[in-house]
Order: sequence, then structure tokens, then C-alpha cells
Amino acid sequence: MIGPGTAIRNFFVDSFNFSGRSSRAEFWWIFVISLGLFVVAGILDMQFFDTLDWADTYAYWPVSDTLTILLTIPLASLGCRRMHDIGVTGIPAIIFQFGSAIWMISLIGKPVSENTTPLEIAIYGTAVLLLILALIPSKPEPNKYGPNPNEVMS
Repeated sequence: MIGPGTAIRNFFVDSFNFSGRSSRAEFWWIFVISLGLFVVAGILDMQFFDTLDWADTYAYWPVSDTLTILLTIPLASLGCRRMHDIGVTGIPAIIFQFGSAIWMISLIGKPVSENTTPLEIAIYGTAVLLLILALIPSKPEPNKYGPNPNEVMS
């Protein structure tokens, strides 16, 4: 079983690697760590950039937006490799990661809408689907994307 240290190391080493496979443990360690980073970034934004004015516009979240930009490619590659691990194409994970990053950054300074847009529904639905797929255990045998990452410990 992969631990958080190995998951972080693999995450940075394979930041731009969209081929191969990543284990379920590696994906979930990075998911939890990045979720924590985004919570901290949100707190910093609220504390230092007065981002609590939700009545008029989307807030300016410079720390969160910077983190989004920095992690988009590494998280897209991890999602892609995780999908490869269960034997499916990683293209939906790549499209989701880049699409949601572009969408989030495009909201800066835009008026808040009380209605959920079809794009938002598609993004949320895709996120749920990809997270469900990420729960599926690794295929034990090698597949067209490479050997089982649980059997090839680096």
C-alpha cells in the first residue's frame, strides 16, 4: 500500500506524464492533500482579500486561483493515469480538469447567478462520475496502459 510520502513524490515526478497507471491509494492521497490545500487557500483568500462579498459578484480568490493554475496539469495527469488503472481512457479526466479550471477562473468578477447553468451541472456530474470511477480497484493484470502499479513499486 502506498503512503502519503510516496504519493506526493510520484505526483511531482509524474506531473506531466499522461501515460501509465496510478494506484487508487496514490489518487486518494493526492485528492485529500489537494482538497486540504484548497481549503487553506480559501481561508487565506477570505482572510486577506475580502472575498466574502457574495451578494454582488464572485469573489477574487488569488491564492485559490493560483493553486488551481499550478495544479491543473498535474491533477489532470493523475486523473488520466487513475482512469488507465481501471482500464478506461483518461480523456474524460483531462477534459474535466482543464474545463473546470477554465470555468472557475472565468468566474472572476462575474455576477452571481442564482440559477445553476447547464455547464455547472455537467461539471458537477462529471466530477461525481470520475470520483466513483476512482473508487474502482486496480485491474490486477497489466493492461494496455501498463503494469499494475500495486505490483510495480518504485
